[in-house]
Amino acid sequence: MELVLKGNMFAGERVRKKQIPDHYTKRYGVNNLYHYSHPEGFRSCYAPVDFDGLGVRPLILDLKDHDEYARIFGYD
Repeated sequence: MELVLKGNMFAGERVRKKQIPDHYTKRYGVNNLYHYSHPEGFRSCYAPVDFDGLGVRPLILDLKDHDEYARIFGYD
């Protein structure tokens, strides 16, 4: 995933602001979230963050299996 995001920070799918789970807003303070589906069946969530001197870069927040991802997003 790291190599994919180096090539294209917006390779994942954007999560609508109203659909960002509290898990991410409270834990990480993000208001802009993307998720990336790995070929192996895992999901990662990441946020574009402005790092001083480096510009905007993706910050990978987690790597979850499908069941955990579904639980956090309320799909189960």
